[in-house]
Amino acid sequence: MWSRRSIELLLVSALFAALTACAVGPRRGAQHARPASAATHPATSQAAPTGPPPVPVRAEEEFHRALALAAARNDAAAEAQLTTLARRYPRFHTPLVDLGMLYRRDGKLGAAAAAFRQAAARDPKSALAWTELGVTQRLGGEFQDAQRSYARAIAANPAYAPAYRDRGVLRDLYLDQPAAALADFERYRKLTGEDKPVAMWIAELEHRSGSRQPSGAATPAATGGNGGPAASPAAPAVSRPQQGKN
Repeated sequence: MWSRRSIELLLVSALFAALTACAVGPRRGAQHARPASAATHPATSQAAPTGPPPVPVRAEEEFHRALALAAARNDAAAEAQLTTLARRYPRFHTPLVDLGMLYRRDGKLGAAAAAFRQAAARDPKSALAWTELGVTQRLGGEFQDAQRSYARAIAANPAYAPAYRDRGVLRDLYLDQPAAALADFERYRKLTGEDKPVAMWIAELEHRSGSRQPSGAATPAATGGNGGPAASPAAPAVSRPQQGKN
C-alpha cells in the first residue's frame, strides 16, 4: 500500500505538473519524472497555436489552494476545490486526475475510477490518467480492466515509464505472467535508469523463469512485499504488494 507521504507527494506533483502540461503543451507522460520544480508559470508561458490553452491566473491560484488543502489533509475542502476546478475549466483534465487520487487515498475506489475515466475522456492521450485508472482497477480486483487501461496508457505515450512498472506489478503478482512482467520491468528500468528496487524484481523474475541465477537479490518475501522508494519524489510510489492483496 502507498504511504501517506508518497500520496501527498504525488498530489503535489500532479497539481504542479498540471500548470506545465496545460501551459506549454507537452504531455506529462513525456517525462518519467514529474518534479514540481519543473513547473512554469502559465501567465508567462506561450502556448503553441494548436496546443492546449494557457492556464488562467485564477486557475493557478485555485490549483495552489487545492494543493494546500490536500497537503493539510483537509480532504473535504480539497475535494470541493478540485470539483469546482473540473467544472469551471472543462478543457483541462488534470483536476479530475487529482480528484481521483484524492478519492483513492480515502478508499473511494469507485469514485476514483469514475474521475480517472472522465479525465481520460477529456484527454485520451493522457498516459497519466489511464495509468492511474489502471492502478485503481487493480486495487479493486479488476485485473483485466487494469491491464487494458495500462495498454491505453502505453499506446498514448510509449515513453511513460510508470505504466510499464505498474503493469509489471499487475502481471507479476496478479495475472501470473512472469515473462510479460519481466519485459515491463526491463522497459521501465531502461526508460528511467532506476536500479533499485527494480533490479531485485527483475532478478527474481529471471530466477523464476530459469534465465539467470540471482546473486543475493531480495525477493518480495525478503523485503516484506514492499518495493521501496519511487523513481523520484514526484513519481507514483508503487510497491510490490504481497500475493493476493490489493
